[in-house]
Amino acid sequence: MKISKLIYDIKKDKEKFGLLIEKFDPLIKKYVRLLYKDDKEDVYAELVAALWESVCNMEYYYGDGQITNYFIRALRNKFLELYRISKKKHDNTSDIDEFDLIFYEG
Repeated sequence: MKISKLIYDIKKDKEKFGLLIEKFDPLIKKYVRLLYKDDKEDVYAELVAALWESVCNMEYYYGDGQITNYFIRALRNKFLELYRISKKKHDNTSDIDEFDLIFYEG
């Protein structure tokens, strides 16, 4: 099924969104694997929500290539946002903690 036809169908019947998820499931699962430190179910849900939001925001769609690129970009942007959040949450960028700073500042 063409993606443009699927988007048209989704706009009429929200239940067809599952078919779009199936098409982009490999990419979504790839991003879930890359964010291995976070809860997989939450990351998957966030990415699916980004896909849904991009369908809702889409006003004009002409070719399947443009639509596919639009969805890939939306998923990538959400992944990068989740990655930045995960990095802040899980990685300590400084080797010096607050206790050590007291002694270094004099």
